[in-house]
Amino acid sequence: MGCFVGILWQRFGTPSGANDPQTGLTFDSGTDEEFTLAYKAYQNNDRPQILFYRCNREVGLDQLDPDQLTKLKTFFGNFAANKKHPGLPQDFKTTEELEQRVRQDLTKFLFNHRKLHCALCHGTRAKSLGNYLFSHQNKPRLIENVPTEVCQQCSEYYFDAAMIEMFRKVDWNSKEPQHVLETLVYDFSTLILKPNKG
Repeated sequence: MGCFVGILWQRFGTPSGANDPQTGLTFDSGTDEEFTLAYKAYQNNDRPQILFYRCNREVGLDQLDPDQLTKLKTFFGNFAANKKHPGLPQDFKTTEELEQRVRQDLTKFLFNHRKLHCALCHGTRAKSLGNYLFSHQNKPRLIENVPTEVCQQCSEYYFDAAMIEMFRKVDWNSKEPQHVLETLVYDFSTLILKPNKG
């Protein structure tokens, strides 16, 4: 799990002194370094999630730095579909607007992470088929080959809530089972091992 949040306005920053490990070129700024490393990690591992915001609030001419503006233009130009790091940075003008956008994006990020990862061990969930066991009219019933997701680490199954609700509405008395399983039943008290005497 990870999320990179970047925010820029009228300055791109100053060189950090570090070099890009792939190209050997000096990073233009600390932001450039952090973003480049995060984006390469995303390309290799599909994480961290990258959120980038650009302030388009007007500034006075005496505050503009042509060199910084050129670097900003180049950086944001590389978000185009056929450029260095395709993506869609979001524009904002006020701090209130930024707060709203970041809150919405982080909420969505956390919701998607929760859907993609196991609630027990935080392992990755993958599409699979599973068997769903439930009780109807005091009779156990088993539905085989149900589309579901399973944790690749601890094997916990995640059945869709809407699908489970659909199962509850089925007239099971009108459905013929494909086959019947024999179940062996034990009482717990008979399984308790008694200590040896002597």
